[in-house]
Amino acid sequence: MAARIGISKTNVIDTAFGILEETQSIQLVSMTAVAARLGIRVQSLYAHIDGSTGLKRELALRSLEKLAQDIPELIVYPINMEPPNKLKVRDFLRELGVVSLNTYFDPKLELVKKFKLIGMPTTVLLDKDGNEFGRIMGEFDFSDKKFIKFLMKNYL
Repeated sequence: MAARIGISKTNVIDTAFGILEETQSIQLVSMTAVAARLGIRVQSLYAHIDGSTGLKRELALRSLEKLAQDIPELIVYPINMEPPNKLKVRDFLRELGVVSLNTYFDPKLELVKKFKLIGMPTTVLLDKDGNEFGRIMGEFDFSDKKFIKFLMKNYL
């Protein structure tokens, strides 16, 4: 399917993230809301994004980057489990508007084994000593104020 001229994946993610920041609710960020804000039909979004699941996954990455920017003491590494392809990963993240996160490549799945990960994406929260104090399975809004308060209390 051809992408609409003037609309890009970055536009879609920017728009969705804008809705998330305005509403402070990941539940209110829907394909319908994004399409309405962009002035296009919902079906047109599928040329740019892999449905609601893809939208939430990519919003999670964007909110994770914002969290890392807002709390510079926090170290954030997205983990790629494919053979290292730095250009492919860089281009994927840039397309989402994620430019400041460093990616850790784990093609041998050493971290999957160490942290006993059973689903992707999984976020493991470690304290300054490397001890796990939290785990999030699935997509998540890392800009959620309750989460940031929890993080500040337990991490910083």
